[in-house]
Amino acid sequence: MKKVLIISNNSGGGHRHTAGTLTQALTQYGWQPEVVSIYQEIFPDYFNILGIEGEAFYNKLVLTREMTGFVYRLFFICAYYLIMVPHRQKLAKRLAEFLAQKQPDLVISLIPGLNQIIADSVRQVEPPIPFAILQTDLFEFHEPFWLTPKGSWFVADDHTYTIVGTDEAYQQVCSMFVTDTERVFKLSGTLINPCFFEKPQFDIAAERRILGLASDRPVGLFLYGGFAPHRVLKAAKALNRLGSEAQFIFICGKNEVLKHRLEAVATRYNKVVVGYTSQVPYYMHLSDFLIGKPGPGTIMEGLAANLPLLMDISNVIIHESNNIAWVERYGFGLSFNDTTQLLARIEELSRPDVYDPLKRRVSAYQNRAVLEILGIIETIMDHFQARQAASVEPKPITSERSEPPFGYAQDKPQIRTARADRIAPHLRMIRSSIKRVIFKGVRQKLRDSNDNENSVGQT
Repeated sequence: MKKVLIISNNSGGGHRHTAGTLTQALTQYGWQPEVVSIYQEIFPDYFNILGIEGEAFYNKLVLTREMTGFVYRLFFICAYYLIMVPHRQKLAKRLAEFLAQKQPDLVISLIPGLNQIIADSVRQVEPPIPFAILQTDLFEFHEPFWLTPKGSWFVADDHTYTIVGTDEAYQQVCSMFVTDTERVFKLSGTLINPCFFEKPQFDIAAERRILGLASDRPVGLFLYGGFAPHRVLKAAKALNRLGSEAQFIFICGKNEVLKHRLEAVATRYNKVVVGYTSQVPYYMHLSDFLIGKPGPGTIMEGLAANLPLLMDISNVIIHESNNIAWVERYGFGLSFNDTTQLLARIEELSRPDVYDPLKRRVSAYQNRAVLEILGIIETIMDHFQARQAASVEPKPITSERSEPPFGYAQDKPQIRTARADRIAPHLRMIRSSIKRVIFKGVRQKLRDSNDNENSVGQT
């Protein structure tokens, strides 16, 4: 029985859900998968110096509180330049020791940002083991604020295997990161649970009536991931002005405050309010269209359930900003920026000449990645074993993109030590300054957010 180590994290819910789906698929075919949360089980969480876990910071402030601008950028700049760059060698050694202890037959990463470190770690392990990146985003995103251009997902070497879910991602990795395209594989979509595309085994009309919904009226599903933002409450109130007879299901995830406030809101339309649930496929099958943020999981799950998409483009997380153009380019849905546009989009969907073409294009998109992934993993294992048997060492990339990113020292140990001693006081001063800025900015943002919530709750 082959052992597969799946590296994930708890930032958002998408990586966790993908890990669960991959684990289920591998177990079904006799493999032995193990999921590890890299920040909780392997790497130290350096954000603890700020009094909060890094993943909790991201989930609470970036996702729920929607601090998607300055705070988001500051979070990742700190993570990269104050943690990843100065501690890269130490982190790689720590992970290599972990892998040597676990001795997996394959390592699969489901997370961005750390894959170069993971690739470095895997190459230190004996006997050699293959490493694959399974991308959960639709494609790579390049942020302009990095001092040196860098990718979040892909690594520039010909040792790593890469698995992507869109044509755009495949073209990116082949043209910008690798020369050995035999190590790049494309699924029919990103990995999602098969429950989303399997035909429901229940009477939809009857289930709607059980929930208090009319069986003959359209149903819209609000889904903003596992940490739904408070602006959903504003949308719920605005829907009272809607001219059509649409009904709505609100999935609030882990935002219990939002759930209670939605339950208390008086609406002229039928509504169902749900907290954190594992039955998202069930509610999707009861719906006619989906309203949510342009996250890759929301998009792919909605498409698998044959739901036209209404994508909220206000307060979009930077690395998800290009997803909207992808949805509209393929004709899978429409976008809106505020509640006025949302009402207009819902009114548009009530017209058959708008809804029916969207529905046809969505239904034609067949994502069967979960049925394809095992064959790709077996191909990776066979390819790796053949290369090892032939003792063929892949040639390193010699183009400019193979140069280490800014701050990644590859010189002699004594030079690295001297350099570290020289810059350590400056790093401590920078960390102290950033800590003060973060606390001041976050406290102010939280006060503003609470004031806005109170004002919304009073209207």
